[in-house]
Amino acid sequence: MLKITLVKSPIGYRADQRQTLEALGLRRMGQSVAHADTPSIRRLTF
Repeated sequence: MLKITLVKSPIGYRADQRQTLEALGLRRMGQSVAHADTPSIRRLTF
């Protein structure tokens, strides 16, 4: 499992980057989500 935390506000990010955050389930700063460690999730986060 990977724990992903939003540490910086997405204000000023490009639209595709904001869509990635939404796809990961991140909506608020400081919020953490856990996802299975799969290649598709790693490609989104690193």
